[in-house]
Amino acid sequence: MSDPYVYENGTLRNKLGVEDASELSVREDQLTAARQAILIRKGVEAPFDFAKLKEIHRQIFQDVYEWAGKPRTCELRKAAYLSEDEDPQQFTPSSKIEAEAKRIFGSLTQGGELRGLSHSSFTEAAADLFVEINNLHPFREGNGRAQRIFLNALAKNAGHELAFDVVTRERMIAVSVSGLSGDVEGAKRLFLEISDPRRVMALRKALTFLKTSTAVPWNDLYIATTTAGQAYAGVLVGMASEDYMMRVSEAPQDWIAIGDIGDLPENLSAGDNLSVTAKRF
Repeated sequence: MSDPYVYENGTLRNKLGVEDASELSVREDQLTAARQAILIRKGVEAPFDFAKLKEIHRQIFQDVYEWAGKPRTCELRKAAYLSEDEDPQQFTPSSKIEAEAKRIFGSLTQGGELRGLSHSSFTEAAADLFVEINNLHPFREGNGRAQRIFLNALAKNAGHELAFDVVTRERMIAVSVSGLSGDVEGAKRLFLEISDPRRVMALRKALTFLKTSTAVPWNDLYIATTTAGQAYAGVLVGMASEDYMMRVSEAPQDWIAIGDIGDLPENLSAGDNLSVTAKRF
């Protein structure tokens, strides 16, 4: 089925008249970054409903796409991380977006928009909501950016803080794919971490290091903090102040773990093989 949102060469149709995908990506990033900065500075207020999510999307992408803020009329599938034997998983069919949105945001409203919850209850509820909105995927492009601003504002209104800046693209894709399969554990783990100031500080420090010190683009790495009681095996990358970084050898792919330096045995150096059970995170 043809996609009405793209030119013949596959580039998204846009207000700028740009038909080269790479150029469009650069121009889009520039224009949407400015709009996002304005939104964040002004703040987003309740109610947190589907109309608000659509308005956020419209404001972010108004300079680039005619359909900014409007639900898609085509079907979307997520193919990342699927084997050749699997069919790409489909987001909510376009014909069902409005009905699903009514259910999702209606439940959010009835639940008091996550206000009055303990930290643990908030992170679980926010993770469930994230997975549902992501599976809805109401827009042809730009769902992630709109969702993050919406959820940040929702969290702030409920008395919590979220730090999406410490989540790499690789991790966000993995959580999204798992959510499409009905697995919300990755999202719950993510929201626990990005709402914990100690973990956020450790992840920011690690990302600062990786952005300048590795040949692998930092956004292409799955990076997370350790969990108390869990055992990890891999190679020690380095230590800094209260934290250590290790490359964990694990299927289906290696990933970067950030832990509390107090968990490490003595006399270790970068490059050493390491087996450790986390206690402090």
